[in-house]
Amino acid sequence: MGWSLRPALNLSGRQFQQWSQLLEMRTGMLLKPSQKSMLQAQLAMRMREINCEDVDQYFKSVQKEVVGAQEWSVLVSRISVNETRFFRHQESFEWVKSYVDRLLVQLPADVSLWSVGCATGEEPYSLAMLVDECLERAASVAQMRVVASDISAEAIKTARAGEYSINTATQIGPHLLEKYFESHSGKYRVCEKLRERVSFSDANVLNLGGEIDDSEKFDVVFCQNMLIYFQDWRKENVLNALANYVKPGGILIVGLGETRSWRNPLLTPCKDQHVQVYTRTPTE
Repeated sequence: MGWSLRPALNLSGRQFQQWSQLLEMRTGMLLKPSQKSMLQAQLAMRMREINCEDVDQYFKSVQKEVVGAQEWSVLVSRISVNETRFFRHQESFEWVKSYVDRLLVQLPADVSLWSVGCATGEEPYSLAMLVDECLERAASVAQMRVVASDISAEAIKTARAGEYSINTATQIGPHLLEKYFESHSGKYRVCEKLRERVSFSDANVLNLGGEIDDSEKFDVVFCQNMLIYFQDWRKENVLNALANYVKPGGILIVGLGETRSWRNPLLTPCKDQHVQVYTRTPTE
């Protein structure tokens, strides 16, 4: 039967549970029952594209080692939540600004940041603009390096291109827009100088050691609005892994309220009602 004549995909309770468990096991994302219609829509769209008519057969195919891994990557890019914007949660960026300003006074060295779960790039480019402004104010010769990662290969592709809709202007002040963006084919494109400072990679936070060099250390690890989709025990595992990437004296910023009880011997929580920040002991 042709796709145009087929009824809409309607997952049974068993099928929804199978897909939810596979997604949670491989990515950490926990689907709510209310997200069933989203999953059905994304599955139906992808199955139509590859001319697959049996959802159970498709479920088996994404678990095959080579071909399945490629197909799984495409599907996860469709399912993963990429809601983001420039300078989302302004208070967190103000914290980074104050920290970098102090860092440049105390130890005028290069500044490194990691945007974890960067989606389509608005967050790491926001961090890059912020730090570049700090360097300029301090008249510092220090360099900036921003690493950005996300599980969605499609989101990373968009981020690397650095092209955003005209609505971007409503998220960024005129000064930054003029300084760091250029008009390009009816869109705003991040200027080359800034794009060169941000390196993107697709990486799964459940396998950080295998995808992000664990010898890397960052002044700022920025992980916001990602852990809300994880079970508590997975949140703690991811945060414990991220703690090892923070330089002595560095900071870890997570989304406000994403975790309340987590503690790590390497990090000390900061008292701030508006931002959830942890600092790593300067000397260990």
